[in-house]
Amino acid sequence: MKTTRAILCGILVWILGVSAFTASYFLPLMEDLDLQSNIVLSISLVPFAWLGASIYYRKDRKTQGIKLGSVMVSSAIILDGLITVPFLIIPNGGSYSSFFSAPSFWIIALEYLMVIILYWQFKIKPSQNQY
Repeated sequence: MKTTRAILCGILVWILGVSAFTASYFLPLMEDLDLQSNIVLSISLVPFAWLGASIYYRKDRKTQGIKLGSVMVSSAIILDGLITVPFLIIPNGGSYSSFFSAPSFWIIALEYLMVIILYWQFKIKPSQNQY
């Protein structure tokens, strides 16, 4: 596994995800903007994670999806702790405990992991079985 490459792909997906999450606040379609932003993030995360996996697998097709997904999700969790919570959540009345204990956070993290695993399952694993 190319760990640095996996972390960089995770950072890219995190930047795209935080951008979509934040942008959703500027177009209020629902009364609950937190719910709206989580819905936007969960929908946009699918193509963002797929893109991140495709970029990673261009040069390393040996890494299993669970490994890559774990590194990419861990990168996002660390960046959330270092940047998202102190700069976006706490100024709006949240806290580390409210952010990291929210079921929506873990559902989105699981979704992120599953998209990477599915990418590997459908795009990488079949080509490995041909040899």
